[in-house]
Amino acid sequence: MDEAKLSQFVGQMLGDLGGALSVSLVRIGDRLGLYKALHAGGPMTSTELAAKTDTAERYVREWLAHQAASGYLYLRKRHRPVQPAARAGDGLCRA
Repeated sequence: MDEAKLSQFVGQMLGDLGGALSVSLVRIGDRLGLYKALHAGGPMTSTELAAKTDTAERYVREWLAHQAASGYLYLRKRHRPVQPAARAGDGLCRA
């Protein structure tokens, strides 16, 4: 068995699975108004975003962590405000 080809296949498969999960979470963020709230309010914590969108903070925190890991949002510090990726050009550094 060619280890390089196997490694490439596994990497592609994991990338595809991650992409499939991202689609669902992007839709959730859109439906709950999470992206709109971040765009309108700028950087905020998961607690602030949950209050603004009337959603559970625990789930918003998990959603934010995934969005940051996927590069859709930039996490400034652990459990600190986040910045929408589309606004990264406004003087904030990319994490």
